[in-house]
Amino acid sequence: MKKSLFLFSLLLASGLMLTSTLDAQTTVYSLGSPVEELSPLLKSTPGVCPTPAAATAVCDCPSGYVAVGYEGVEGNGYGAMVLSQFQLRCRELNADGSLGAVVEVTCANGSDPGNSPDGPADAATGEALVGFEVRIGCAIDGIQGFSKPIADIGAATPNSSSTAVASIGGMGGSAQPAVFVPDGNVIVGMQTYEDPGNNISAGVAWRYAPIVTSQVSGCNITSIALANASACNDNGTTDVAFDDFFTADVVVNFVDAPSTGTLDLSGASASQSVSVGSIGATSYTFTGVQLPASGGSIFLSAAFSDDAACSLSANAGTGPDNCSPDATDIPTMSEWGLILLTLIIFTLSVVFGTQHQRALAMANGGAYTSRQRSRLPFDRKAYFQVLPGIYLAIAAVFTAAIAFFGYELTNADIPGALLSGAIVAYLVHYVKSGSKH
Repeated sequence: MKKSLFLFSLLLASGLMLTSTLDAQTTVYSLGSPVEELSPLLKSTPGVCPTPAAATAVCDCPSGYVAVGYEGVEGNGYGAMVLSQFQLRCRELNADGSLGAVVEVTCANGSDPGNSPDGPADAATGEALVGFEVRIGCAIDGIQGFSKPIADIGAATPNSSSTAVASIGGMGGSAQPAVFVPDGNVIVGMQTYEDPGNNISAGVAWRYAPIVTSQVSGCNITSIALANASACNDNGTTDVAFDDFFTADVVVNFVDAPSTGTLDLSGASASQSVSVGSIGATSYTFTGVQLPASGGSIFLSAAFSDDAACSLSANAGTGPDNCSPDATDIPTMSEWGLILLTLIIFTLSVVFGTQHQRALAMANGGAYTSRQRSRLPFDRKAYFQVLPGIYLAIAAVFTAAIAFFGYELTNADIPGALLSGAIVAYLVHYVKSGSKH
C-alpha cells in the first residue's frame, strides 16, 4: 500500500512539473517570408472603358505590419460612389500576437483626387485582413474585407471562416467572388493598377505573408527596431563627418520579462537603461536615442540585467547619410583595390630604393652585385614574427571604427585586410632586417 501511494505521489509530482513547464511556454508571433500575391483582379474593357488597367506601385505595409483596414476617396466620371483611390491601414504585429496602437497607411491604389473620403473601415480589435470581395466594372467600385483574430491565423484555421468588415465605395460594377489568402497567411499589401486615362483605381492583386508562431520558455527579446528617425545633424561641424548623428526611438519587443532589474540598450554609441518596473508587458520604447549618421545599418543590443540569457543583438534599421558638406572626401574602407595598389607601389619603392642606395654606396668596393640589387629579400622567420602584430593592429582599427563611428563591414573588408596586412608585414619585416641585406 505504501509503495502504491509513493508511486502515485511521484506520478502526480511529475505531472505537476510537466504542466508547470508547459504553462511557462509562450507563443511568439512574427511575420514570415516570402511575400506572395494572389492573381490580379482587373477592370473590364468594354467599349465605354476600353483602356486596359496598367500595373503601378506595390503598396505594402511597413516591415512587421499587417493590414487591418482600408480607407479611400470616391467620386469621379464613372459615378459619385466609385472609388477613385484607396489605401490599406496597417498595424504592427507584436510578439505576443497583439497589434500595435499606431496605424500606418500604405500608398494608394489610384491617384485621382476624387470628391469625398470614404472610411476608414477597420477590423475588430486583434484581427487582421485575410480576404476581400471587390465590385468592379470600368473601375473598382467598392471593396469589402474579411478579418480573423491573429491567433486563429497563426493556427492556420480556414481563412474562409472570417468576419466581414464594413465596405467602402458603391454598389456599381459586378460583385466578384470573395478571395482569401492561403490559410496561415495575412494580407500585408497590394499590387496596384490604374486606368491610364483617368488615374482611377482599376485593379488589385492582394499581397500576403505567413504568420509564424514559435514556443519559447521564459524571457525572450524578439525584435529591436527604429521608429521616428530624425534627419541628420552635423553637430555644428560642417567639415567633420564622423560626429554627425540623428535621433530615433528604439522599440524593443519581448515576452515574459523578468520582474526585477533593468532593460539595457547598447551599441552604435547608444547606452540607456530602464527599470523593468517602468516597461510594458510586451514592449518598451527608448525615446530620442542619439545614433551615428553614417548611412549604414544600425546594430543594437538589448538585454535584461537579471536574465543573462534574455538578450538580442540585431540590425534595427538604417540611419541617414552624414550631412557635413565640407568634410574631406577620402576613400572609403571598402576601396581595397586602391589601397592594395598603393601599398604594393610603396613597398617596391622602399625595397628597390634602399637597394639602389646601398649599391651606390658599395659600388667602389664591388661587394654589391646587380643580382642582389634586383631581388626581393625575404626572411621567413622574421616575417611570421611580424605578421600577427600587423593583423592585431588592423583588427583594432576595425573594432574602433565599428564601436565608435558606426562603421559596417563590407564583403570586401576581410580579404582586403588580409592581403593588405600581408604586404604591410613584408614592408615592416624588410625595414627591421634591412641591415642584413
